[in-house]
Amino acid sequence: MNPSGDELMAKADALLSRGRTGSPAGESHQDYPVLTEVVDVPKNAVRPFTDAPALNAAVGAARAPSAATPLAAEIAEFEASVERRVLKAIEPAIAGVLAGTVQDRLEQATQRLAAEIASQLRQDVFELVRVEVRKAVENELAKLRDQLPKGGPR
Repeated sequence: MNPSGDELMAKADALLSRGRTGSPAGESHQDYPVLTEVVDVPKNAVRPFTDAPALNAAVGAARAPSAATPLAAEIAEFEASVERRVLKAIEPAIAGVLAGTVQDRLEQATQRLAAEIASQLRQDVFELVRVEVRKAVENELAKLRDQLPKGGPR
């Protein structure tokens, strides 16, 4: 490393070891400034910035280009063109994914609905058979009662 690199490393080490106890022996790190210390700067080293209105105007113009400028219209047309090309390029892939997803969901829904319908039909048929069997048994019992002598069984 060159001497300035060694000096930078020493400053970095000094900053890091400042909060630690037991810094390396023989080194004094009190002469390195840290961000919380006030450093005196000569008056002629920094000149005040006095052209703030011009800077604000330039930044404002750069941030919000007017839609009436030809460049803005070209940019908008270019963006629209890129969007159309991207959509055209990905449309087959999206259609394939959507078709697969829709088909999978339809198959799942069909299976679920078929199971629900079969279950409901089983219950309805069971109820119909139960009612018809009860009616048939009651009819047969009524016929048997009619065939019995009026005085009851002997």
